[in-house]
Amino acid sequence: MTRFVFVHGVGNYEDPFTGWATTLGVPPDRYSVVHWGKLFSTKIPWSPFMLNASATGSAPLSIDSSPLPLDAQDEAALSKLLDAAGFNEIEPAALDIPASMGFDAPYDPLGASWWALRTIVDYALREVFYYLHNREHGGVAIRDRIREMFEDAIQPGDVVVAHSMGSIIAYDCLSRDLPKAPKAAALVTLGSPLGLNLLRDWLPRDPKRHLVMPPRVMGQWSNAFDPRDIFVRLEGVEWGGKLGLLGDLASTGGRFREYGDLKIEGFGHHAALEYLEKFGDQILPPA
Repeated sequence: MTRFVFVHGVGNYEDPFTGWATTLGVPPDRYSVVHWGKLFSTKIPWSPFMLNASATGSAPLSIDSSPLPLDAQDEAALSKLLDAAGFNEIEPAALDIPASMGFDAPYDPLGASWWALRTIVDYALREVFYYLHNREHGGVAIRDRIREMFEDAIQPGDVVVAHSMGSIIAYDCLSRDLPKAPKAAALVTLGSPLGLNLLRDWLPRDPKRHLVMPPRVMGQWSNAFDPRDIFVRLEGVEWGGKLGLLGDLASTGGRFREYGDLKIEGFGHHAALEYLEKFGDQILPPA
């Protein structure tokens, strides 16, 4: 029977994985978790991305502390991306995502305010930088600790399922020679921001800066996304409207498949549980 490793995305300071397992119908003895969000538990106490928020509205976002500080270079890179996406406009035309995020179709923020989405994107990418640069938070070197969590979680032949920033962690760990991490049977990434150019220099890549097929994945890598997903949309801002990872990858030996037609109706079209519900048939092995 297949065993899984779950790696969550941003905003999951409380353990989200019981919901993941229930959604997929995976019993408790068939999965382990990389619950890295607790390392940032003082920053965003609640995030709609940990919930399956409905399209009829979204709960208010509350922030109880200032964003994680970055160095000047990273602050400039983050500000440039937010500006390109229209997030740094002082007076947006409406409390919606600006038209620059829309490409061929208007972006539907599902009732969430422009401010809430911008804040989530800002806070989320700061956590990504802390991982990629191994910065300390609360006396802990973030990347070192998360890699230890991954090594503790994975067993030989596991299927790794990762959402949002979790896909960055999974890709990084499965592309490194971590001494205690065996090879995975397969990798599934959902709503992944791996295509973001501003992250590329700190991730495993080929000489032309393309992503690579993680050498510690023995089988298939499946990447699934909704084209309206807020983090996938940010990739399009950088790449002139191109979405997904297929064009970013070096040779995969036919082991990479992409599914870019999902319809996720939760907050920011990025809700983890809805991704699991709608892509579960591809994640689970045939009965």
